[in-house]
Amino acid sequence: MASKNRPTLTVTDTTGGSTAPRKLSARKVEIPESVRLSSPRGSISPRKSIVPGAGGQFARYAKLKGSVRKLTVLSRFKTGKAKRRYEPTYKMSPDNLFAPERVRQILKEVIDSSLEGLTYNSGVTRELCTKIADIVKRRVRNFGIDRYRIIVHVVIGSLEGQGVNDASECLWDNSVDSFASYSYKNQTLFCVGHVFGIYFE
Repeated sequence: MASKNRPTLTVTDTTGGSTAPRKLSARKVEIPESVRLSSPRGSISPRKSIVPGAGGQFARYAKLKGSVRKLTVLSRFKTGKAKRRYEPTYKMSPDNLFAPERVRQILKEVIDSSLEGLTYNSGVTRELCTKIADIVKRRVRNFGIDRYRIIVHVVIGSLEGQGVNDASECLWDNSVDSFASYSYKNQTLFCVGHVFGIYFE
């Protein structure tokens, strides 16, 4: 005999007619312990997660007692530092200009000390070019030429009696922008270095 608490479903025909009410049998479904969630007062137990490997994520929610707002505030201000804002200076020229003579001296010192007595090896030239460029850029930055974009380009090649032509082309302001270059060679290799200083308004 059907229980009075069981739900009743009425199926309506597409023609507009209605069929007799049908009884639905309600069955209790047991949920396994491994996929069951426990949420006292909005907290979620990390040991009963329905997502594999998500215990650590649910543990964070458990510590915050289910407060999504607290989690958002922590992620927004996790650095603990206020964002710095700058007022416009309306400056159209730099305080310290790019000095090609001083930059060329730095370029010469770094290249000479790095390549003196070195034999050409194609396996290490790429790393050597990057190392020279990083050192030159760091030393040029110490000049205090603020708001300048420093671009360093270094090329190392094998010296076998061939001719090499190197050309550069830039779009800049001659009153504030400039460059410095230096070339070096020994018995087995040659090196050409360029440093470009572009004022960033």
